[in-house]
Amino acid sequence: MPDSPWRVRIDHASGYAVGAGVLFDGRHVLTCAHVIADALGEQRAERPTAPVSLRLLALDETREAIVLPGGWIPADERDCGDIAVLELLGPQVDGDFTPPFRKAGIGEGRTVRVYGHPSAGKDVGGWAEAQVVGGGGPRLEWLQLDGLRLTGHSVAKGFSGAGVVDRATGAVIGIAVAADPVAERRVSWMIPFEVICGYWPPLANAARVRVATEPGATRTESPPAEPPPAALSLTNADEFVNGVGTIVEILLRLSGVGARNIRDVYFTEMRRRLEHTWTPARHHDAKRDLWLLVSAAFEEPYALLNLADVVAEFHPATPEAADLRAAVDTLVAPPLLTTDERRHLNAILRRCTCAHTWRLHRFAVGPVGPQLDVSPTDLVAIAADLEGYIDRPDGIPPLIAFLSLVELHGEGATGELGQWLTEYLAAVGLDPKPISRLRAAVPEMAIDETGAQCGFSVRLQEDPLQREAYMWSVLRRYPDGSVRLVGQWTSPATISDIEGHVGRIVAAAAAQDDSGLWIQFVLPPTLSNHPVEHWTVDGVTLGTRYPILVGASGRAVRHRQLTRWQLERSQGYESELRWTEGGVTVVAILPGMVDPLEIALLAQTAVATFVLWCRGSCDPEVFAAAIRELVTRGPLTELPKRVLELRRAAAASRSPKTHLGSQIVLLWNDEGIWPPPAILTTPAPGEEGDPQ
Repeated sequence: MPDSPWRVRIDHASGYAVGAGVLFDGRHVLTCAHVIADALGEQRAERPTAPVSLRLLALDETREAIVLPGGWIPADERDCGDIAVLELLGPQVDGDFTPPFRKAGIGEGRTVRVYGHPSAGKDVGGWAEAQVVGGGGPRLEWLQLDGLRLTGHSVAKGFSGAGVVDRATGAVIGIAVAADPVAERRVSWMIPFEVICGYWPPLANAARVRVATEPGATRTESPPAEPPPAALSLTNADEFVNGVGTIVEILLRLSGVGARNIRDVYFTEMRRRLEHTWTPARHHDAKRDLWLLVSAAFEEPYALLNLADVVAEFHPATPEAADLRAAVDTLVAPPLLTTDERRHLNAILRRCTCAHTWRLHRFAVGPVGPQLDVSPTDLVAIAADLEGYIDRPDGIPPLIAFLSLVELHGEGATGELGQWLTEYLAAVGLDPKPISRLRAAVPEMAIDETGAQCGFSVRLQEDPLQREAYMWSVLRRYPDGSVRLVGQWTSPATISDIEGHVGRIVAAAAAQDDSGLWIQFVLPPTLSNHPVEHWTVDGVTLGTRYPILVGASGRAVRHRQLTRWQLERSQGYESELRWTEGGVTVVAILPGMVDPLEIALLAQTAVATFVLWCRGSCDPEVFAAAIRELVTRGPLTELPKRVLELRRAAAASRSPKTHLGSQIVLLWNDEGIWPPPAILTTPAPGEEGDPQ
């Protein structure tokens, strides 16, 4: 592998070099905005749409790239910003080309080197060496570099956008941005990595793939027995990144949006329309504030639609409102109800009562549907929660199934509710026969309402401005069905710190009684393949002690992802096994059929109750045979129990690292919900496969 294979040369259309860049994630390039302006021969505040020619130096390959939506941060009147993020046109680059990233910090006295292209024509480039002197530049965002050699190159014109490499760690700590016009001074400036992440937060997610440590630093945790699996790369989140970037660009065009009080109006009005508590993080900088708003809206069902409504109300008949509506419509599936239908329904539900909402909710969502995690007396809240979920196997939306049962068994304005249902079914063309069958079957069914298991839901969310940091919370469900917050972040924490927090919380519960205990992890996309089942409590691996379920955040875009997954399968993209039993569906994704880094996100898009895949390298035929035996051994609702037994068998085997139980991942394919008691029976210690 060549030295610093991530190096990129940015060219003018005439073929000469105008600057440099940093290739990361196989398809994105970080550089300076003024370099792209020079390459295109135009200075503009709006994001350029024309392709830029560049050279991948390690591959000796010429490619074209375009500026990503949201990835255009030209220098303002104070020279702040000056950042551009490009996306390569054509196929992704094969191989590991993401550099190790690291915060620059103050960096005083640190020796760095930079590879730039100071000569016109067929430039082959050259290295310059410098020393970090201290902070400065616009708003003190830059670091000053003083040249170390009297001979050779110094950082000058043609070096802008080049990665600044810390000699001690080999990490990229920023990009070169400017040089003193008096060449004899040999003074230049760089934008630190952490400042770049502030302007374009997704870079922090990409950097999690490769992170350098301080020279001489020691790690407090024990090294893993084997290298951890690679984190999901940014390319797996392209829909999210491009979507957020596009919307942020549109919002920044709105009149007055730079004022904090104007943005406060958007936040307040969105919260009002969502009709429940919604508290996204905030920032004083307008662009970062909007990044946080839109990123949070992606995680909240229909929040993006509400954002488009708010903008249309405050900026009627403007190009920005129209562009925002078009962008949101391409990212979010249409809501089940219109605004008028929802308001009419809520008015009716406020005049209805029902003594058996928990039981009717279970019938409506199916045997392994979402648990009721709002007040059982608040029918409006239950309806709002159910509206965000996908259809049942019989094609009835869970919300409509629940409302039909409330009409049958509730009191109050149930006659009006029945009329509302009749009008809605006729308006959308839903067949009423499956609903009639459901209503007729309810009295004959029996579900134990006292069987709630005790468990934890551990939720992680990326901190948008800090690399390798996460906000976290732990909810505990008690046997009586009540839910309480038992742990929460006071400041963003690292994965190892969160593991310690979770371990202490679970250990405290286990000391009292750990029978029937289970743990659900709701993870962001970049951690979808993280081995949470290998976390430990009092020296015991979680995955061999309790049923572990992995969930994925981001159900707001789940409908769009489902459509894409189904399309791929219809085109012959067969890389799965599938079983269905009593409303429960299990999908197993075979290894080797797709890029391993894509498997975790593909798992989240599968139309299934459970999804299984192999985190490591497995033979597809061996994996398929093992999964068939595992799935067909008993009822599908007991799959978490059998996976737990398999993990215990792996721990007791002579080769635990290669055992399927150490590599299998079980995903509960719905975000933000409590798995039902039927699937969370924990085998007692000493049962099959349990190490003694």
